[in-house]
Amino acid sequence: MSKFGLIVWILSCALLAPATLRGEDTATPASSGPAPKPAGVHLIVDHLPVALYETEPLTACFRIENATAAEMKVALRVALFDAEGKELRVDRTELAPKAQAFATYQKDFRLDGVTTLRVFLEAPGGEQAGPVLQVLRDRDAYPDAEAAGGALRLKDGGARLVFFTQRRQTKDDRRWAPVRWAWGGPASAKPTRVLALLPGAWGRKPEPGSQSAADLIDLLPDAFAEPHSAAALGPFELDTTLPLLKAFDAAVRSLETAQADGVILVLPPEDLDVAADPRVYRTVLDALLTRLRLMGAKSLALAPPCHYGRPREQQERLWEEVRASAKAQDASVLDPGEWLDETLWRIDPKQKGVYGRAPNAEGRKKIAQKLGELLP
Repeated sequence: MSKFGLIVWILSCALLAPATLRGEDTATPASSGPAPKPAGVHLIVDHLPVALYETEPLTACFRIENATAAEMKVALRVALFDAEGKELRVDRTELAPKAQAFATYQKDFRLDGVTTLRVFLEAPGGEQAGPVLQVLRDRDAYPDAEAAGGALRLKDGGARLVFFTQRRQTKDDRRWAPVRWAWGGPASAKPTRVLALLPGAWGRKPEPGSQSAADLIDLLPDAFAEPHSAAALGPFELDTTLPLLKAFDAAVRSLETAQADGVILVLPPEDLDVAADPRVYRTVLDALLTRLRLMGAKSLALAPPCHYGRPREQQERLWEEVRASAKAQDASVLDPGEWLDETLWRIDPKQKGVYGRAPNAEGRKKIAQKLGELLP
């Protein structure tokens, strides 16, 4: 074999050798990008409410993606059921998304007598099950739920919870004014057992490796002892679920355990981090306060969410909703403005300009002092 023929033979062997001999991963090439979306039709949820007032319809917004090369005809079917599982009515809408494009869907549904909504997408390849919504009214038993995918969901089956609450009208009542000023309720509302629900994000960090929640002892007044109790709301991870929804679940669970007849609720600051929609925030808060009342909380005292460094205008928008909700529920409201003194948030009390995500020792002492004024 000539020298030229030998070189050609070596190159041919190298190119034809099995991939495993060349050290390549044939299952996942190093240069591969994200997996392409499978062809077909896909139902995309654009909007589903997490809380509504009883007079409002439920507005559902979807997109239907046609990821094929040809236009197709599909239908979106929404079935509504009562508490016994009886189908009350069905709404069916036909759509024709073009190839590699979207068709949009928006419709309002009245919830009178409705407990469950089930969404289905009828496509040429067969029927696809979409989201399931469970309507939870104020007097319904609270289910076993968890936060996931932008909503509270039933642990059994994953249905989205939609709180359906009454919108209470604010009334000015001057009867028992001195007592109402002190505790936000009539003379008979003085509690014997108080539950303090406090932001876990403001507690001291637990010891490394500890499974316990953040230590809230510095946020409690000296007089706070048995039979009173405290629980942490959070800290909550920031994701697509409104932090107040997570606080809703934690607050209800805590009151079930504490069996208290008075609640001090310091709303968690994480809703300021996600720029919560004030209207949605108010509706969820109304549903929470109504449920706490129905669970036996004769007295309610609230402190709006606050965090030093957030724009005051942003905080005031939520504070306004908290004050309105508290007034409608005959609850008292603490003014958190004193907690926003910048010296109470310094990491080093002597160093201006460096602040933490939680109040420092002096800040926690100030909070404890204000909460102590609410104790019976």
